[in-house]
Amino acid sequence: MGIDHSKATAIVRFTGLGLLRFGEPSNRDVQNLQACEIGILECKNHDLYIDIQEMSSNGTRVILSSLRLRKDMTIDVEGQLDRKVSKFLGGDIDKVADTGDPEDFRWITDFSSKPFYGTPLPGRQEPSPILSINHGVFYTALRTDFHCARVTPANAGGFAKATDPVFVGRIGYVLGVDISCPDNGAVILKSADLPQGAVRLQKKEGAQYIVNITNDCDDSPVDPRRGTDFLTYYQVLDVPEPAQYDLRHAVEDGGMTSGAITIPETGGKFSLDGSPQLCNLATATIVRP
Repeated sequence: MGIDHSKATAIVRFTGLGLLRFGEPSNRDVQNLQACEIGILECKNHDLYIDIQEMSSNGTRVILSSLRLRKDMTIDVEGQLDRKVSKFLGGDIDKVADTGDPEDFRWITDFSSKPFYGTPLPGRQEPSPILSINHGVFYTALRTDFHCARVTPANAGGFAKATDPVFVGRIGYVLGVDISCPDNGAVILKSADLPQGAVRLQKKEGAQYIVNITNDCDDSPVDPRRGTDFLTYYQVLDVPEPAQYDLRHAVEDGGMTSGAITIPETGGKFSLDGSPQLCNLATATIVRP
């Protein structure tokens, strides 16, 4: 079960608002995808930062600390000419019943699957900057410790009048990417924002690199008139406002409240609770013109 992370030369973790888009090969094999782009979404109170540490038996060595990123960045493996990324799928998964491997990639919110749209979506505009990752295994590094519901924000009453709730369950909050190098290889990060334009993470026996990239908010409270930061995705997804979705905190109700909502799949009940700020990443299949 899960992934053997000890084999990774570098582990990349991404937290915050970012839209994952995978390059699909002709056979659509999820274990042999071509590359992945994470489009960074601009949002108030959000800034994009990168931290890099080297972990070994000698302790922790800081390579980069809270460096602000504004330009595109590529993460590649030195000496590898072919591009190969994959999604970790850990067998059967049931989000509503909260069963399945916690590292399964499918905990990540997917706009192109149910209970969202269930179809590829047209793009509205290109996000910027773009983080391109050309090698690695993509998985859920961390899920929320609370359940969520998909809601439709009512135009007249804003977020406080959200309608049509559908239970989603726990969602992937942190993306993980394990990148492995051949002997004498290295993970190379390139961006105009990096010192000398690049950082080289040389594979070493007994050492591993942790790359944390964040586009999270400062825990500002949710404005009930506008909803959570999850709605920022509609800056880049071309979905009419009446069909847009937000996320709400869903709590098990047990049938004690007359307004409780039944979960068809399980027969259980839930109610909408207070609204945590949701800046989780998501994925979608984009229809390109």
